[in-house]
Amino acid sequence: MSLSTEPASVIAPPEQRVGTGALLGWTYGALSLTAGVLALVVWVAGQPQWWTCLTVATAIGFAAATLGLFPIILVAARGTPSQISFGFLAGTILRVMAAMAMLLLVARFAEIPRKPTAFFTVAYYFAALAAEVLVLVAGLRRSFPIRVPGTTAPGKVSPGSLT
Repeated sequence: MSLSTEPASVIAPPEQRVGTGALLGWTYGALSLTAGVLALVVWVAGQPQWWTCLTVATAIGFAAATLGLFPIILVAARGTPSQISFGFLAGTILRVMAAMAMLLLVARFAEIPRKPTAFFTVAYYFAALAAEVLVLVAGLRRSFPIRVPGTTAPGKVSPGSLT
């Protein structure tokens, strides 16, 4: 018995499912690239106290992104499009809540500048969000192609249909 409200024919075959390896790779790759860009910003700004802010924000960003990936990974491999969408929504909410809780703890107990730490954490949030959206949209598009009228294959336009 399945908990899915969609028919079994909607579930993609194994070779077309949203890959968790790609999701992890793109998310952590985006976070690493963001760390490099933010380190360049701190270096150019010449604010030595911001290095501590960047270190704390990096830890918050990676921890929140990891927590936010759990719901997505749970449904991405075998879920239907609606389940994957809800997993993405749950992951986004969990990531925001985790990042905000960690920021509040840092603001309460650490003696570091709060504004740069919050700015850097927001940058990590959007980097993880962009990577997840990119992978999930590409995976869903590949797994559940939309047939376009006048085409020979999903997503392909036949030359005669353009005139």
